[in-house]
Amino acid sequence: MSLAVRVSRYSGEEPPHPAHLHAALRASGCRTDHDQILRWWEQLPPPRIHRVGRDADEGEGLVFVWPEAEPTAGQRDSVRDLVSRVSDRAASVWRGLSVVDRASSDEVARYVPEDGPGDVKLCVAAPGFTDALAAGREHGQEWDQVAEVRAYRVDRAYRVDRAEQVLSGHGEMLCFRFPRGVAVSGVECGAVAARLRDAVLARTPDPLPPEVSGHGVNGKPHVAYVPLLAAGSARSRGELAGAAVVFPRDAGQWAEPVKSALLENSPAPWVPIGPVRTDLTPVSADEAVPQLHAEHWVGPSRVWSSVTPMVLDRFSGKGNESAEITRSCRTLGLPEPDRVQVDRNSWVRGGANLRPRDLPRKDKRPYAHLRVEFPVPVVGPVLLGAQRHLGMGLCQPEPDELAPQPDQNHFAQPFR
Repeated sequence: MSLAVRVSRYSGEEPPHPAHLHAALRASGCRTDHDQILRWWEQLPPPRIHRVGRDADEGEGLVFVWPEAEPTAGQRDSVRDLVSRVSDRAASVWRGLSVVDRASSDEVARYVPEDGPGDVKLCVAAPGFTDALAAGREHGQEWDQVAEVRAYRVDRAYRVDRAEQVLSGHGEMLCFRFPRGVAVSGVECGAVAARLRDAVLARTPDPLPPEVSGHGVNGKPHVAYVPLLAAGSARSRGELAGAAVVFPRDAGQWAEPVKSALLENSPAPWVPIGPVRTDLTPVSADEAVPQLHAEHWVGPSRVWSSVTPMVLDRFSGKGNESAEITRSCRTLGLPEPDRVQVDRNSWVRGGANLRPRDLPRKDKRPYAHLRVEFPVPVVGPVLLGAQRHLGMGLCQPEPDELAPQPDQNHFAQPFR
């Protein structure tokens, strides 16, 4: 999982120097572990910098992205704590700092580290920079005198008009995690989704809305019951971190009693996993697992890859799967994809590779993982296919410029 720090309003030098941000972080730290996390941070390759628009009064927004960071949960917590302190200590330059999952799609320019001469020279934090800051202060040196200089190229980008984005049929997610220390295999995705549906139906006050059961909605989006895989990082092992109840976008008044029954009533919802009753706890704002936060599944992005396999709406005939997936996207109100890839295995590390008996419901229709590229950004959650309301065809947004390709452990196999 990459590390990204968003700066909502920035009014410093142009272009911004990553080393200046690092120096501001150190000036704001006050705990012993802050220098430790900064020493870890300076070992990473220089970040990409995304410029995300301009405000005439406040300056520009920025996102610094370290694609290869792979922080542990403890490191991410330390980063969040350190970043949260900067706004108060350096408000004249850096305002509204936060740790995010990915860069925004509304960028107007991107600065990328370059091995060649590049377009601009920027100061970056190299190994030893954190300690050099302390030593430099004693000799009257500023951060730019102890930083390393690296070349960057400037990629111009267009700002995506919000009107050009397409919304999926699903919106709000109520996310729940499993108890700490409970490991649930990804092959339980289907069973968890089906049992979560049973739990929600049992807790929903009568009369049961058709949007909750899915019966009598005449093809309209209704509540989806989704397994949340901790997928997408180098350490992903294909395990479930929790589950979510996903409401249709612009849900009606029927939704509030359902949310209250899940969040306010006691005891907590639970699902059986094998012989064990497993409680579901609402996810708190400081939860360290990114996949347990709704923001992880929303995007917007042009590129989406499945973490659970999509069951086709109908038999397409061998070799026509991409055309059937395209038809499914149109049926759901999504743009017609520019490109569709299908495979037996997930493009996302840790995605669920399920057998027919692992699906939430028995189904003879073919299924597989997919990767779709849309012509415009799509705002998720994105769920595709015949069993999407039981968590199949759940897709994860991917950065356009880092669109994943199968790695050396990923072999194209026939559609199931």
